[in-house]
Amino acid sequence: MKKVAGLFALIGFLFLANAGAQQPAGQITVAQGVDPTTMDPHMQVETTTINVLTNIFDSLTFFNRDNEVEPGLAVSWEIIDDNTWEFRLREGVRYHDGSPLTADDVVFSIMRVAAPGSRSPSHSRYAFIEDVEVVDPTTVHIKTFEPYPILPAVITDLFIMKEEHEDTVSTAPIGTGPFRFVSWTRDEALTLEAFDEYWRGAPEVERVVFRPIPEASTRLAELVTGGVDIITNILPHSVPSVEASGVASVKRIQSTRYVFVGMNLEVDSPLRSREVRQALNYAVDLDGIIAGVLLGNGEPMSQPAHAVHFGFDESISPYPYDPERARELLAQAGYPDGFKIDMMTPTGRYLNDQLAAEAIAGQLGEIGVEVSLEVMEWGTYVNAVTAERTAAPLYFLGWGSVPGLDADGIYIPLLGTGQNLSYYSNPELDEVAKRARQTMDENERLRLYSEAAQITHEDAPWIFLWNQYDLYGVSDRLDWDPVSFEKIWLYDASFN
Repeated sequence: MKKVAGLFALIGFLFLANAGAQQPAGQITVAQGVDPTTMDPHMQVETTTINVLTNIFDSLTFFNRDNEVEPGLAVSWEIIDDNTWEFRLREGVRYHDGSPLTADDVVFSIMRVAAPGSRSPSHSRYAFIEDVEVVDPTTVHIKTFEPYPILPAVITDLFIMKEEHEDTVSTAPIGTGPFRFVSWTRDEALTLEAFDEYWRGAPEVERVVFRPIPEASTRLAELVTGGVDIITNILPHSVPSVEASGVASVKRIQSTRYVFVGMNLEVDSPLRSREVRQALNYAVDLDGIIAGVLLGNGEPMSQPAHAVHFGFDESISPYPYDPERARELLAQAGYPDGFKIDMMTPTGRYLNDQLAAEAIAGQLGEIGVEVSLEVMEWGTYVNAVTAERTAAPLYFLGWGSVPGLDADGIYIPLLGTGQNLSYYSNPELDEVAKRARQTMDENERLRLYSEAAQITHEDAPWIFLWNQYDLYGVSDRLDWDPVSFEKIWLYDASFN
């Protein structure tokens, strides 16, 4: 049996605890493009919501800044048999209301997401879990239907809460994290305060405020005038003005997020034809949009995974820009004169999302595909795509929340038959993804994901776009660095 001990992480945690031993002071204000959708940690899949929740709740395991899995609420874990993992819980952990963390909380939280019939939009990520059992007050067994080699990495986003908090958690969450919830006025501000009894030690910052500011120019103005300390999704052309402000700097990091145009293949449209789907990929000038709209802050995609993910196949190249080939494929599919189609996009959520969607619509128009583009506020948009499942035939979307940075978190939830976030069905891909999920042989998993990449590249269920670089504006008074997987983790933030 291989036991994962947390000695190296414990040293880091002790250091952080000592660093945070002083009395918390000061306020950090963070401006994101959109407001959280809920405070229920199990009823959301959006990074902007996770950015708040990750400061309120903890999970059994934790991704550090080097994309390595560390102990969280669990101090260690080991494989008992092919389908059973044992997790030993950290003792002395308390919730913000003073109640203790228990093994029953772990069982409740995991099964609330993983159990058949779960309403969680994250259900597909954790449906491999069959059951969770309490062994003793500090030990639980997580049982999986089949061998699942990346479980410790995948559960880094599965936050732990108490069952008795369920009725109020969506608006008044109580977690074990470094900051406790204070108030939330929707579309205005959400306020957190330092939790002095946090198990890692109290944070240095006393108060954190999250503000939704959809307009990038307004976020920028707030940053350079001192109204906020961190802003997300800086527009590339605004970088020089931030650097020249004398009060803030731009921090750029290659993100785990990629952006694509999804295709709703559950509705009757020309997209049912593979030739049409391939044509749309040939029609989009990725290099031109990355250069002109993103000002170089992106890398073209060739497949659902990208280079940072386990399972990426570097031998597959992006579709080249070839409008003539696109027109040939449309003619082969029976649409020599093109067709009309609806497309939807959010605004203010991703880097220049509306401008990029408009550019894509314009390029599709050049091959005879007339796009009717609907621009939507993020909350309404994500509800339509996920909860209501009323996505337009084409929908502009980003995906950065890939559990374990493993291709499993892409091929099954986003492209698997019958999954909440998928509008696509391909039994061949389903079988390959299932086999990759279940094998413990790393080389075999890579081979299977290469096969999955070839299938999806050829079948073209999306218009493959780009892996983006994230641009943050950060006040010079603040000592804080972003991470590639987009979480705004503020426990280790401090003031210069």
